Amino acid sequence: MKLIYRLFLVMVAAWCVAACGSSDDFVVRGQLEGIDAQMVTLTYFDRGGLQTINAQSLSGKFSLRGVASRPSLGVLTLSDGTWLATLIVQNGEEINVEVNPDNPYAAKMSGSGASQEISRWLNDNADALMKRDAAAVNAAVSKYVTSNPGRLSSTAILVSYFNCEGNEAAADSLFSLLTPQARPSEVVQGFNSVITAQLADAAHAPLQMMSLYELCDSLILFTPARASMSLLCFTTDDRAQLDSVRGHLRRLSREHQRKQLQLAELNTAPDSATWRRSFRGDTTGRFYRTWLPGSVAAPAVRKLAIPRMPYFVVVDSTGAQLYRGASISAAESVINTRL
Repeated sequence: MKLIYRLFLVMVAAWCVAACGSSDDFVVRGQLEGIDAQMVTLTYFDRGGLQTINAQSLSGKFSLRGVASRPSLGVLTLSDGTWLATLIVQNGEEINVEVNPDNPYAAKMSGSGASQEISRWLNDNADALMKRDAAAVNAAVSKYVTSNPGRLSSTAILVSYFNCEGNEAAADSLFSLLTPQARPSEVVQGFNSVITAQLADAAHAPLQMMSLYELCDSLILFTPARASMSLLCFTTDDRAQLDSVRGHLRRLSREHQRKQLQLAELNTAPDSATWRRSFRGDTTGRFYRTWLPGSVAAPAVRKLAIPRMPYFVVVDSTGAQLYRGASISAAESVINTRL
């Protein structure tokens, strides 16, 4: 009898471990109001790319289990794309979501401090969000970020809800307020990748003029029309990666005149001091050296939806994108066949 009782306790303990999130994964459980059975999808960024998890809801209840080694923005949707909730997932967390698809801004969340903060902000600003009042929403985002510069929820809210169109300078200013802990480049990259995945068509639109921060403490206007072709290199502060990319850029700058090929490195180091140190006094080569405050979520490049780094974009003089990808050799091949 004692043996059976012990076996029962072991089975109960195993069931509890399986039912709860561990340090190796996270769990999102939810209750959908007014819906019986429908597929629910969670999209988030981890392991260098977008991750998608699906679960069938039963009697409105669902459970999703995933892996996120670092905090990642998660977007919860129905199978038809209906947005349900914005949350931050990370291994070890168990997040509970209660949401009515007809009024998602009233969703309630628990189990994750950052997700609860996003939920409260959405609740407080539901009216402006429902009316799509861009000015009111931007004001609410600005107020929250200014008051909470050290919170990941501020980064998530800024990336997700601030209307950058025509407000690029304001967006850059808000990004500069965020502390390094609130906007590590890999986290911002992940947040941005999830959001832009919802707007994939814009990522392939022709490149427009961009205002970028250059090494000489000035703003430059990068315009595709100034050259037959342009190569944009998105990099991090990783030393080996930078040495490789900059080697390619120096060689290309020697082989082609600037009116033929315009070159730019767009660095996503967490701060300008780290970015400047990466040059170690080396300023040779005829290519633009620029820094993106806010990483790939910076207003100047956000629409490009850069999914990982390093990443390379080749455009012609009209801004049409000829290549997008993680291989600089492939980018060079496209350039060489056209110049």
